[in-house]
Amino acid sequence: MSDERLKQSLVKAGLPTAAINVLDRQALISTWAELVAAGRNKPVAPSPAAYPLLDPELEKRRLDFEERKWAEKLQIEREELRLQMETYDNPASIFKRYRTAMLYEAHFVVCHQTLQIYLHFLKMQNVYLAKLEHQRR
Repeated sequence: MSDERLKQSLVKAGLPTAAINVLDRQALISTWAELVAAGRNKPVAPSPAAYPLLDPELEKRRLDFEERKWAEKLQIEREELRLQMETYDNPASIFKRYRTAMLYEAHFVVCHQTLQIYLHFLKMQNVYLAKLEHQRR
């Protein structure tokens, strides 16, 4: 059995995880052997005291509350979606999207023209530097 399977088996048998993690392989095997010899290698069933008795009326009220909360959330989401659909087709919204697209287009054109001017400047600078170099010779 691998170390991990030994550790899992020991945890299922009810030993604390912190104590198991510090054991080396030999100690894991000997601990498992002791549990098997004692007949305690079966998983520990949780005691009924671990689960508190639930009041049916309280559970029903909690469930009703959860259903109302879910219905309200769904109603809010539907209302938000309806408002989005109404504003999407609104002429002001259409104009705003068109204006934004035009601004992006204008910005692109200005950037492109600026780049073209800068590239032309660099080209002229290289021509000037080449002339100076030619004159020095």
